[in-house]
Amino acid sequence: MKLKYCKRCGRIGTPLGMRAITNEALGLALAKELFSSKCRVKVRSFEHGNAKVEVEGYKVDEDSINFPLDLEVAMIHEICQDDYRRSSGYYEAIVQIRGNADKAQRLFKRIDKFLAARGAFIGKVETKELTGMDLYVSDKALLNDFMKRTKTKSKRSYTLYSVKGGKRIFRNTYLVEL
Repeated sequence: MKLKYCKRCGRIGTPLGMRAITNEALGLALAKELFSSKCRVKVRSFEHGNAKVEVEGYKVDEDSINFPLDLEVAMIHEICQDDYRRSSGYYEAIVQIRGNADKAQRLFKRIDKFLAARGAFIGKVETKELTGMDLYVSDKALLNDFMKRTKTKSKRSYTLYSVKGGKRIFRNTYLVEL
């Protein structure tokens, strides 16, 4: 049995995406690898690549059975998409904050908190002594949501970044003047 394991953040691959290693997450990942999503796998213990589990609801000729199982689990070391994006400098949008330095710092903290709570990140911050700061944001949809919720006024521009499968991919730039 093999499970994907991110060597940077320590999360494992489950049908619901990368999750922290918990008995529930291990159960989801093992159920997907071993059987189907129609049965449940409860992890009793997991140490050094050995898992003791209880399989519940496994169907055999219209009957549902439960049974214990000892597994040897090999962790496949990979880097998850989130960590890859962080390390490669990935970004979808730029926020250019201009004006008062104190107000700019407060806005930066609010944006960072909002994005972190929703799984996105600020990949790079460039501070300009005379003009303000530039934030490189990983998710333009969440940044758009932040701008709408907080009613932050900004000037927007769009730069063609790539064409993927015939679809044009743009990077957004938001100019916020405080």
